[in-house]
Amino acid sequence: MRNLTVFVLILIAVVAATACKSDKPSTSAAGGGSSVTSSEEPAPAVSNERPGDEDCRSTQDFKSVERCVELCKAAHENACYVAGTSYADGDKVERDETKAFRNFELGCRMNSGTSCKRLAAIYAIGLPGVTGFKASAERAASTYKYARERLVKECSRKQALPCSELAGMFEEGLGGPVDKALAATHRKQACELGVKADCT
Repeated sequence: MRNLTVFVLILIAVVAATACKSDKPSTSAAGGGSSVTSSEEPAPAVSNERPGDEDCRSTQDFKSVERCVELCKAAHENACYVAGTSYADGDKVERDETKAFRNFELGCRMNSGTSCKRLAAIYAIGLPGVTGFKASAERAASTYKYARERLVKECSRKQALPCSELAGMFEEGLGGPVDKALAATHRKQACELGVKADCT
């Protein structure tokens, strides 16, 4: 029975990745464990398939952002980060803080360090445009700590963006103490993995 369940999850992930290749699909993740509170939507099912990290990183139009939202709901944590970033920055879609929050929250619940870092930043400042959502220093601190833990693991798997984000966390002391030496180490890793902004 367990083998059948794993097979079905893998099949769903492969079909989604194949059907959406032109829209740049994203990665999926292993589940659970952050201190993040849940939003109105239930936690997505989790898949063991993991396409490349670059798959849902660059969005060209509203349709592809919407595709990332759908992939996020289908447990592709990088798609959650891309959709959240698109809505937070107003990149190719109308800026929407609530949608940004929900996508980052789902990504963080799927153990995406990059989503957790963005979610922690929202907790730190609140959502001024959203009634009833106030900043929480305690929630921000615990989410930053969790983000740092996840980014360490992701960077150790040679993922460029997590290495870059981790360098920033060590530089700023987010989620733990400032460590300029580790910041420089991770900045160098990010550069070697293709993040040009970290090569200066």
